[in-house]
Amino acid sequence: MINLEGNPSSLSFTIGPPNPSNKTVAVTSSDSPNFEVPYTASVSQSWDSVAPTSGTTPVTETVTVDSSAVSPGIYVDHLDIVPTSGYAVVNHGSFALPFTPQPSDTFNSKIVFSPTDTSAYWGFYSDNLGPPEEARIVKFDRATNSVVWSVLVHNTDTFQPGALIVSSDGLHLYVVWSHIATGTNNFVVDKLQTSDGSIVGSVTTAGTFKGSAGDIDLVSIGGIDYVAWAGCNNNNVSDKIFETFVVRTSDMSVVIHITYDSGSSVILSTPCAFDGSGNLWRVTNHLVPANAQLLKIAVPLGTQTLYAMPALPFGDASEIDALTYDPITGHLIVSQSYNAGSVSMDITGTPTIVTSNATKIGYSSMVPGLFGFRVCTPNTSRLNGGATWFEIAGFALLKNDLSTGFSTVLLGPTHTDPSVGRFHNLDDTNSNPHKTSIIDMTLWAMTPGGIPTAFEWFDIAIINSAHIPITLSSNVPSPPGGDHYVAPSGLVSGTAQTVPLDNSPNQFWNISVSVDGKSIPLQVALRYNEIAQYWVATIYDQNGNLLLDSVPFVTGVGKSQNLLAQFAYLKIGSATVFNASRVS
Repeated sequence: MINLEGNPSSLSFTIGPPNPSNKTVAVTSSDSPNFEVPYTASVSQSWDSVAPTSGTTPVTETVTVDSSAVSPGIYVDHLDIVPTSGYAVVNHGSFALPFTPQPSDTFNSKIVFSPTDTSAYWGFYSDNLGPPEEARIVKFDRATNSVVWSVLVHNTDTFQPGALIVSSDGLHLYVVWSHIATGTNNFVVDKLQTSDGSIVGSVTTAGTFKGSAGDIDLVSIGGIDYVAWAGCNNNNVSDKIFETFVVRTSDMSVVIHITYDSGSSVILSTPCAFDGSGNLWRVTNHLVPANAQLLKIAVPLGTQTLYAMPALPFGDASEIDALTYDPITGHLIVSQSYNAGSVSMDITGTPTIVTSNATKIGYSSMVPGLFGFRVCTPNTSRLNGGATWFEIAGFALLKNDLSTGFSTVLLGPTHTDPSVGRFHNLDDTNSNPHKTSIIDMTLWAMTPGGIPTAFEWFDIAIINSAHIPITLSSNVPSPPGGDHYVAPSGLVSGTAQTVPLDNSPNQFWNISVSVDGKSIPLQVALRYNEIAQYWVATIYDQNGNLLLDSVPFVTGVGKSQNLLAQFAYLKIGSATVFNASRVS
């Protein structure tokens, strides 16, 4: 995290008249003073101004006040230094793939992270314009930014990596392959050892799998990991069948298999997610949210409970694109694309919407023309540890706090190729080895272009604004002592020379008052008379010589409002006591 800071941390002006001199504030970034942060600067009152109003840190801001814009009194404002984005890429690096991809039909999987160490995994397929074909899994270390191993898992037919997920103990990697062979359509789930990438278990089920990493989830029940995924059966060209499978990984057997007719010829990802109790949630008829239902499947028994989808605020034309369980709130987040937004649902009983955010994520709300494909909260949305960060298509990060709206982080023009997907994932976990006092999260991605050649990382910092208090005391000169003093009517105004008076007993202050243009240093002791029940003051000169003793802090009106009226000969000015509520 980077905090914008001002030096000095506050500004104070006193108007005599005339106008006081301008004051400056040096604006830098905490821990990284020379880090460049685009910003805007502003004040909110008519009596002050700031220049420049925008720029890049480090910078010096100049604040000017105008005495003609105020009456006598005390005024406050803030100099607000606000980062243009709120987030910044502070480090960027890459390392090459351990093999050379072929320029044909390249398919990539989402990068996934181990829950137990700094490992990460990625799947790749290329048909090489014919046999031999390559289906690979690569393991790399996020701490050393280097490849650990690369394994050629399959080299016959077409094995396209649809989804990867790491076991709860970090010892195994589960890979869902869309297996499209001559005359055969099925999908394969492989169980790989994370130590070396060797296959130690596998299960095959008929039907072409069509999905992505957002359609896979894992839960541990009774010490056994269960992997769930949702896919689209592509065997029937005109009528796609959506399928849900749950695999018990201890023996790599399918324990639950549910299908339903989509009534559509469109191949789509079908979202699913486990909750904290081990129930698998998925959506039926999700092409039309008005007809959608939520299905809860108890694992491993397979008991099904169907709920009507609560009315969503985003319109029937919006596809439900992702389900995500938030372990912090215990809520299920339902996300949509096109007229995009999301809702957070309480699922302890019948699902009910707790909060919603209907902010559109699309061409109009992001950067028009930046994205060459549909932009949405995609089916690859996950919560990786931070409660609200997602990664989205189009090389942007998305924060959705379900209350104040979506905010996005775009990774700069040199890293935003709209023609290809980058198959990235956001690491905002506490185990992120790149995380420091400055770096909040790291985005991992493949190099842009039709054929990836390297892994890239972007270390990202949240940038907080600076709010620098400004105080203005608008004064008139102190009158000399004597009976001439007459308090103005209405709100009290006059000198803004103040002493730090409060109700603490036995106070002592050194003050300097301006009398006839001269500065008079005084020492004042204040105590409370318990019998009389009023405050009394003893006043000394700068050398400690007694001037006045036991002056009661009891005021009247008119001439008697001046506590020092009868002591004008001392030439120490005038004094009175005001209720703070009467001071403007």
